Amino acid sequence: MPMGPFVVAALFIISTGTTTFYLIYIFFKTRHKERMAKIENGIPLQEDLIPGKFPFGMRAGIVAAAIGVGVFVANLLDNSFYVDDEVAYVGCIFLFGGLSLVFSYLIEMKRIEKTATDA
Repeated sequence: MPMGPFVVAALFIISTGTTTFYLIYIFFKTRHKERMAKIENGIPLQEDLIPGKFPFGMRAGIVAAAIGVGVFVANLLDNSFYVDDEVAYVGCIFLFGGLSLVFSYLIEMKRIEKTATDA
């Protein structure tokens, strides 16, 4: 009895959702065990927050904003200058994403230097 496309899609969605939920569960369970072990041994939890270190959320925000600008520029290139759409979108996303990582690295280095000179 052949499976229809709906059954295959449903199985794929269910298995992907289950796997994702399991990985998230394992991540939080492991993080909780690690934090509890730190508390039991008297290690402060603020140890993993290095002063002057660039927060991950800030870096992710910069990258997401740059990718958005890349998609906008790719759309302009595609519609105004008739550049091939695959080349424009892929190229601009990687270009602006990479530039944002370099930009966030430079900001992080300046913050670390400032923290080192203040101490």
